[in-house]
Amino acid sequence: MTTSLSRSSWIAAIRIWAIVAAIYIHAGFQPDHGRPRLFDGIEPPYPVRAVSVLCVVSAIEIAMVCAMVRPWRSHRRWRRLLLTTVLMLAWSVYWVLIAMHQPPAQGAHLLWLLALDACLLIAMFADVAVCPFKRLYRWRAARRTAV
Repeated sequence: MTTSLSRSSWIAAIRIWAIVAAIYIHAGFQPDHGRPRLFDGIEPPYPVRAVSVLCVVSAIEIAMVCAMVRPWRSHRRWRRLLLTTVLMLAWSVYWVLIAMHQPPAQGAHLLWLLALDACLLIAMFADVAVCPFKRLYRWRAARRTAV
């Protein structure tokens, strides 16, 4: 059973994926300075395979993050955010290690991962900062109903 909040979270995830895919497609048109050219003046073909693979990988990453964080549930969200942040940081370290002489589409994927890590960290710190206030609000509401 899905709620409207979970449905809107998945729709937001699909929109984010569409933006990321557009960034990969644009990055595929950029010149690859790390790859040697066979002939002067002849541009290499568009990297269809690399861009499509990165689009699929990003779709899997976004689905995993959304399924792990479950933004529509607030119970112990900071723990889920912490676990997701640690796993995504480990995945980002792998992409940082292979970043030397990579094509522009893979560079865009690395930047996407770093932006996702930053968003997860900000969300985790914001949720941790809000947790005491939510607990205080629940305590006051329970106290009012008990009286």
